[in-house]
Amino acid sequence: MIECPRCHSDLPDDSDFCMYCGKSITDTSIVESPDVEGSQLKENPNKNGVGILSTLVMVGTLLVFDFGLGGLMQAMGRDYRWVFVVSLVLYLVAIALALLSLYIDHREKLQGYKPGQNQGFAAATIAFSILIILLNLNQVILA
Repeated sequence: MIECPRCHSDLPDDSDFCMYCGKSITDTSIVESPDVEGSQLKENPNKNGVGILSTLVMVGTLLVFDFGLGGLMQAMGRDYRWVFVVSLVLYLVAIALALLSLYIDHREKLQGYKPGQNQGFAAATIAFSILIILLNLNQVILA
């Protein structure tokens, strides 16, 4: 087995082209120099919107469940912990979507495309979701 220099897929020994990315196996110009970031990468025709979706899920959960429904239930004197348990699950979904976005960008970079602009959204979603989960666990669910 040989490895494709572009997408790092395993290929049969007699391959001239990669059956996954379609690039030539013998073309040494496609191997990226590690100190030149993105100079040989081409524009990606596929748009990855999963990072933005993860941010929307996080912000929506914060506004609708934590501030809206949780605050309303608490003001009415009702048991409000279930609202924060539901929001915990939605924050975990947002984190999973952010990780999926980072994975998609990584795979596309291995295939020779420039990474998308979703890395910032994904990183912010992961950081803020973990922070809000910890606050909810500390202040509401375990209290």
